[in-house]
Amino acid sequence: MDKIPISDFQKNLRRILTTVSHSGKPVGIMDRGKLLVKIAPPSVSQNNSEEACAESENDSWLGCMSDVGEIVGDIVSPAESMETWEVLSK
Repeated sequence: MDKIPISDFQKNLRRILTTVSHSGKPVGIMDRGKLLVKIAPPSVSQNNSEEACAESENDSWLGCMSDVGEIVGDIVSPAESMETWEVLSK
């Protein structure tokens, strides 16, 4: 990861963001020798999710990610038995 002083970041914002976008490598912004923030390109899954929302038929963000998740296992039953919950045993 490249490290850039905050003063250089302020002067070259557009160039740095373009470089991160094209290279896919994050850049660290340093302030007095400490890492202040890390700028990274969006992940592939974020891009796909955003595209799915942008392509939704009704231009509403509600439900635009309904087909992205997957339910695995039982989501209705408690994760632990009722005897395990101390609060319910009183």
